[in-house]
Amino acid sequence: MNQDENKDSDHIKHALKNAFEHIEDLYVGSRKINYRVMTGVNALDRITNGFHNGDLIAVCGGPGVGKSAFALSLACGAATRYKDRASVMMFSTQATASQLAFRSIIAGARGMYSNIPRGYIRNADWPQISSSAGYLSDLRLALNDIAATMEEIMIYGRERKRDHKDNCLLILDSLDSITVENSTAYSESLVRLKHLARELNLPIVITSSVKARKRFRRFANPDPLYVLLEKYSDVLMQITRQDVSNDTRFVDRDGLGISVEENNDQKRPRVKKLTVQKWNMDVSVLKNKNGPNGNFHLDFLPQLSRFIGV
Repeated sequence: MNQDENKDSDHIKHALKNAFEHIEDLYVGSRKINYRVMTGVNALDRITNGFHNGDLIAVCGGPGVGKSAFALSLACGAATRYKDRASVMMFSTQATASQLAFRSIIAGARGMYSNIPRGYIRNADWPQISSSAGYLSDLRLALNDIAATMEEIMIYGRERKRDHKDNCLLILDSLDSITVENSTAYSESLVRLKHLARELNLPIVITSSVKARKRFRRFANPDPLYVLLEKYSDVLMQITRQDVSNDTRFVDRDGLGISVEENNDQKRPRVKKLTVQKWNMDVSVLKNKNGPNGNFHLDFLPQLSRFIGV
């Protein structure tokens, strides 16, 4: 090996050194975040083995299926897992930061999301609301609702990484509001986000309302935006709603949830049945550069603004 190869920082020996250190970390069982970020969604982490640094992860699905709630769950899950070691940043073009914080508080407090906005707040709700807000305030999670263009997202992302070198995840919800279904702008934004992920050396998650290709239809024309998303993303997930069911819960006279066994107790004469709508969601990993594809099921409670099992 000559001296020119020794001075070349792009020589394969440098990549081999990093790869070998990665293998050593996996063998020791270290929970470092130098290579991947675990989301806290166990079923997803088992398939993808976490979100790897430098990857562009796309979450697609029809309007109103819960992509924003899922992205917020990923942000809170990663911020919770790496609470003392790393931070997470989420760009939102769909909702304000206050609205996202409001949803997070209600989800953590297990309160009725449909009742609280109308002012139906019981005295028994306040301890749970305060506890949820206090827990979220300790997370290293930044919500940005100011960035509205790709240039602003690139600037804020670089500034965040410069000021917080331990930033481990960026989330953009959603890409459609920036590109306005323009194929050229959509393609350019995907390329720039993929380059940004490699530049900052962290995974970037985006959401989009494009539709996947329909199987078993020979002459069906695929969505051109989905073709671009499938082409440039490293991990591609699709969220679909299978059916809607009702989840019956029991609450006591103070409005607090109790189990069925407690419901049979004669000391609680004033027990009410609470019916909560439950969406049976299917999350399919259609493309995974780092491993196999797969799918898993989650239950989404729109009245509680949360996923069960996340």
